[in-house]
Amino acid sequence: MTQETFVQATVHLHQYEGEEARAWIFKVARNAYIDEWRKQKRKQSLLKLSIFSKKEDILSPYGIPEDALLNQELSRELGDLLKFLPEQYRSILYLREVEQFSYKEIMEALQMSEEQVKVTLHRARKRLAALAQQERVGV
Repeated sequence: MTQETFVQATVHLHQYEGEEARAWIFKVARNAYIDEWRKQKRKQSLLKLSIFSKKEDILSPYGIPEDALLNQELSRELGDLLKFLPEQYRSILYLREVEQFSYKEIMEALQMSEEQVKVTLHRARKRLAALAQQERVGV
């Protein structure tokens, strides 16, 4: 995992934007771990299916195409909404919701107090919900 982390860090070095190096390497390591965990989980699922199912009943490890398309569309819509948020709100939402950072990790990465993290995250979620509501209503 350590080797994979540094390989991925090297490959994605162009995405490094001068943030705290420790937090960025942590994100890269976490993503490498999650990728490996998903691969192992997929393999286990396939083994279970192959033991208890006929070969023609085995599902794709990549999921159902319709679900993937819906998720992709939701991600695109969410990305479009995020463009209307201030950078600080986008960053804190990304760290908490996508990268699953703890409040402490966000504090370190964004150099904020715990109270600032909680308040900013609450405001960001509230603003995003308001934008989503406006989009649904068509305002």
